[in-house]
Amino acid sequence: MGGKREAVALQSLNLSVPRGSVFGLLGPNGAGKTTTVRILSTLLTPTAGRASVLGLDVMKQTAQVRENIGFVLGGDQGLYGP
Repeated sequence: MGGKREAVALQSLNLSVPRGSVFGLLGPNGAGKTTTVRILSTLLTPTAGRASVLGLDVMKQTAQVRENIGFVLGGDQGLYGP
């Protein structure tokens, strides 16, 4: 009887945001917004493909990525310190 189906997230996502831009990610529930942000902020490990922020690999240069980003999660608190 039916086993769990593997969910594929972010299939064929190709995203480039110009340096210095303020960018909003919009879409319906289940579109992959949170997964994308978690990968780009080094909180989630991608299982395939590659991701970089400011030319820094999110898997290999985690500390450097974190030094260069900031975001707010549905409130007043940012993830990283000042």
